[in-house]
Amino acid sequence: MKPKVLRGMRDLLPEVMVRRNDVVARLEKVFESYGYRPLQTPAMEYYEVLTGKYGEDADRLLYHFLDNGKRHVGLRYDLTVPLARVVAMYPELPRPFRRYQVAPVWRAEKPHRGRHREFFQCDADIVGSPALLVDAEIVALIGDALSSLGIEAFEILLNNRKLLDAIGEAAAVDPHGIPLLCRSLDKLDKIGRHGVESELARRGFEASQVAVVFQILEVDGGPLERLEQLRKRLVASEAGTAAVADLWRVVELAGIAGVSMEKIRIEPALARGMDYYTGTIFEAVSRDVKLGSIAGGGRYDGLIGQVGAKQGLPAAGVSFGLDRLLLVLEELGLSDDTRLAPVQVFVTLFDEASTPVALEICQKLRRSGVRTEMSYETAKLGKQFRHAARIGAALCIVAGPDELAADSVTVKDLRDRSQESVPRDRLVEVVRGRLQTGGG
Repeated sequence: MKPKVLRGMRDLLPEVMVRRNDVVARLEKVFESYGYRPLQTPAMEYYEVLTGKYGEDADRLLYHFLDNGKRHVGLRYDLTVPLARVVAMYPELPRPFRRYQVAPVWRAEKPHRGRHREFFQCDADIVGSPALLVDAEIVALIGDALSSLGIEAFEILLNNRKLLDAIGEAAAVDPHGIPLLCRSLDKLDKIGRHGVESELARRGFEASQVAVVFQILEVDGGPLERLEQLRKRLVASEAGTAAVADLWRVVELAGIAGVSMEKIRIEPALARGMDYYTGTIFEAVSRDVKLGSIAGGGRYDGLIGQVGAKQGLPAAGVSFGLDRLLLVLEELGLSDDTRLAPVQVFVTLFDEASTPVALEICQKLRRSGVRTEMSYETAKLGKQFRHAARIGAALCIVAGPDELAADSVTVKDLRDRSQESVPRDRLVEVVRGRLQTGGG
């Protein structure tokens, strides 16, 4: 048997997981600063929970099968529909209910750069409030989360699904055709205007309708200037006027929350592929790395009522794509491998007689918060130093017969090749000092 993994799936080796865990920890810190609490849901759901929520294109990508009990089940496609099911099942949850979740999802799509069939999402959602303050808060959270990772050259794209409905109405699109229009527009950044026009033609849209749509979509300037242009073009539409007013308020509130207007762009073609969105929608993109969205979400006020709740509840949230974030960080040179080294200090083993002291040193360093590994074999010191360098340790500790006799240890810095003799009772102080300053 030749060992292999399914196409689109991956083994995540330790050096990759260390970076991923660091990004997740920083995102979770931001989520918790906004009052979100952690939640986990099963990888599998009943198929009826998942299907019919995302749209035809997405439903075709669901992993669906019969389990051993002949039940129709599916692997979760995202973390939003399972959240809706949780809220429907547990009506005693506080409202608004604020949760975050970091977990894998599965989509049976063709793998490509930054996208695999199994990938991780980092979601934050608020359930139970229709206030536009919620939408603005999520915009602010996106900005804070990306800044916490060191990503500053980003844009947050905003739109409203009601605005897209109004554009479809202005182009005389049948109401049943508007979801098709949204799905095609959602591909604009991938296949371009010509590709979208061709797809809409194949789906039965008239050329005159498509021309009206793109005429409305062509806006420029800052966020408020773009909204004013859209307001004038959709002045005859009650839904369009309301959507523009909502977006205007979200932009104002986000600005008050500290989001720079230079980082917000009104993008009336933004559709987000999921059928469950009902109001504000948003995406974040890197200005420096052309990779598509690195975060996205929106308001989905009708979804919870579709999964068995006695009454619908307003909800909104955002999802960060962990794999794409890591690619952006790598291309921007923001991955600090030295800081993320799983081992900071390697304690050598000079001989069997020094084993008790080596163990004592390890435990003292670990309990002080220093990531420490020790040798299990009494190999030559040069070999032990080479192993320490290979695993990324910054310092090596030597406690041989000479050191034991003087109640000291030798601290060897693998970064600048310096070393010093240190009294054992000052070891933790010296080690922490060297790790903080990066050398001797």
